[in-house]
Amino acid sequence: MSQDATLKRNGLLTALRHAATDEDRAGPCNILLAGPWGAGKTTLLEGLGETIKKSNASIHVFVFSPWNTAADGDPGKAFLRVLHGELVRAREQLQQQNDGNIATRIDGYLDILQDLLKQNDVRAILDALVPGGKPLAIVVGGLAGLARKLLGVRNGSTEPSGIEGLREKIRQLLDDVRYAHGKQRILLLVDDLDRARPEEAISILDDLYHLFLPHTEDIETWPLTSVWAVNTAVLEEYLYREYRDLPSFDPNAYLEKLFSQRINVPPLFYVGGEDGDRNEAYWLWQGDLQKRQEKLDGINVEEVAFALTRDVNYAILGNLRLHARLRRDCLRLWTGGTRLFPLVTQADYVRQARLLTLVDAFAVFRERIAPYNGMWPVFLNQLNRRWAEQAVDWIANPLYRHTDSPDLATLLKDLGAIRYDGDRACYALIPEGRLKLQAELNILWTRGV
Repeated sequence: MSQDATLKRNGLLTALRHAATDEDRAGPCNILLAGPWGAGKTTLLEGLGETIKKSNASIHVFVFSPWNTAADGDPGKAFLRVLHGELVRAREQLQQQNDGNIATRIDGYLDILQDLLKQNDVRAILDALVPGGKPLAIVVGGLAGLARKLLGVRNGSTEPSGIEGLREKIRQLLDDVRYAHGKQRILLLVDDLDRARPEEAISILDDLYHLFLPHTEDIETWPLTSVWAVNTAVLEEYLYREYRDLPSFDPNAYLEKLFSQRINVPPLFYVGGEDGDRNEAYWLWQGDLQKRQEKLDGINVEEVAFALTRDVNYAILGNLRLHARLRRDCLRLWTGGTRLFPLVTQADYVRQARLLTLVDAFAVFRERIAPYNGMWPVFLNQLNRRWAEQAVDWIANPLYRHTDSPDLATLLKDLGAIRYDGDRACYALIPEGRLKLQAELNILWTRGV
């Protein structure tokens, strides 16, 4: 978790670890680790898993990513593969113990899973298991097929197969897994649900909740706690698309039903003023500059880092991956064998960091607008029209999405290419500023930056 330490996010990791392992609660729960893309959720989730494995001997951890397993097609089938791997490891652990009953049960689970995974489509197995060939109404997909097989339901059987019976069989399976590993509980970490296709994301969320995750009525006996790292804005949009025909459907209320705790991960941000406050962005700039100080003509690292933190402060750089890319490209520009631009003052560092922000963050503007004189008036007219309108969906052509970003307008204003005309309440072009910016961008592009 070196990145977490650099970002001063140990407080978030502590809160997450406490939520996932707090034994003072009545029992396990489902935790939502919420934040925008690039805010560091995966880093925190990985840090939680590493910390638990090293420091908590009573919890067994396993991880599932619907996006990483997308090649399996059906997300339920992908989860069955992950579960199969967990059962294989549990069986290996039991070889060191003397409990024939649990070993026999785990062998049975493995046989059922192998049978299901032989099929090209897990849902076809489910259809074959239900009398009359009609799909199960409560839950669908590979997980329900597994649960019904565990329950022993066959074609024509009159044995009840309600959700309580299905969950009881899954609970016993989870109990056997934790016992095989010598643990008291299981921690399931789910990442990148919001990067899966919408219908698959909702399918795995619903199936896991109905079958594998703790519910209020059985938390005292359920052996599993789950933590989901999710961009909630994206997931709520997925949910709305899936259930929008339901009267008064509220995605946020839906998530509140599923998750009893929520930990919010902030984006990379700057809070401070002229008093010299330091924060996450400062420490990242300062750390990178410090490592390369010998190639930066003896700059005052603290002052330059603070200037960059204060003056290259755009919301789009709240994304940690984009911020890391900007810092990397800046260091390439500033420490290369032949510098493309002079570095004399702090203002030089700030301007060049802004240029690279434009290059890294706004691909459409970089490729389709900035190089062409005739596109600038069109861009400004569209920008002013969009800001004057109240429409939510401003861009009809997907190629030009994000060119309406307030960050882009502010960045071009900071670079001196446009100005805001308060009398006319619109943006206006500064011809000489545009020419200077195009010349600078041309230098970067001809060197492949």
